[in-house]
Amino acid sequence: MKMHRDKIYDNDLLDYYGSLLTDRQNEVMRMYIEDDMSMQEIADSLAISKPGVQDLINRTYKTLDAYEDKLRLIELAKKRDTIYREIKTHSDDQYIIDKIAQLEILK
Repeated sequence: MKMHRDKIYDNDLLDYYGSLLTDRQNEVMRMYIEDDMSMQEIADSLAISKPGVQDLINRTYKTLDAYEDKLRLIELAKKRDTIYREIKTHSDDQYIIDKIAQLEILK
């Protein structure tokens, strides 16, 4: 049974912090979040128990949430995006718009 979490936010967590996870955590979370596999499908695919998969997923969510609580990379990125959009929408200065476009490429 899927936990009730925000899929877009969970994808962001993996994008920002996935490289900090162990290979196994990363593999299982990508199967669960990106491939939308059930815990049983993951267990069957990796030849491990369903409770083992569930435990790994729960522990990894706690780890990912702790990274975001401490580093706030997703929160700050969303705030930057909002500011970029506001400036682009309200600026007639092409130089500023071009510089914002350059910053957006660096994401």
